[in-house]
Amino acid sequence: VPCLSPVACLSFDFSATRVKSTALAGDAYPIAIVNSQNGRISDCQLHSNRHCISMGGRDEAGSVPVRDILVSNCVFLNNPSLGFGATDTHGNCEDIAFINCTINCVANMGGRNIRYANCTIFGRPPSITPGDGGCVYGSETVGGTFEFSDCRFITYGNGLSFGTIYLDLENRKEDFTLLVKDCSIESLGSGASDVR
Repeated sequence: VPCLSPVACLSFDFSATRVKSTALAGDAYPIAIVNSQNGRISDCQLHSNRHCISMGGRDEAGSVPVRDILVSNCVFLNNPSLGFGATDTHGNCEDIAFINCTINCVANMGGRNIRYANCTIFGRPPSITPGDGGCVYGSETVGGTFEFSDCRFITYGNGLSFGTIYLDLENRKEDFTLLVKDCSIESLGSGASDVR
């Protein structure tokens, strides 16, 4: 399968620094990481119609988990009117960390042991469906620990009606722990007083 992304199809002990990329055609992703381990992505500015960075993917024969990836000091700007996550980790990811990043529309989380620290994460805008203002959406959740520490969630949603963090645990395969430490939620919408 050809690599269609500026940074893709990597394998072991890799890094990408100071990448500035715009991929606005269809589902193109500026950075897609598959079958790769022990990677570092830093100081990047990525623009996309959908996901700015995507990790993992399918589980065909010969594929390996995306593991031990550190993403730091990056800005991820996608098209918020579509409601997709600007960052995306699939179910065959583990030990992934985002540090000091800005995500303009939803962090998608799947796999095991995923961490966001000192990040600013914006929710879905109220003009789309679902207009829930969710900042984090998780599916393909395997288990382990999902952690948010010192993060700032900015939403237009009503926290009483919708959660800022939504994780689908229906198909998890092992124990799961959610840690939220020293985070703040700012609601810019009509339900500001009801944020929870």
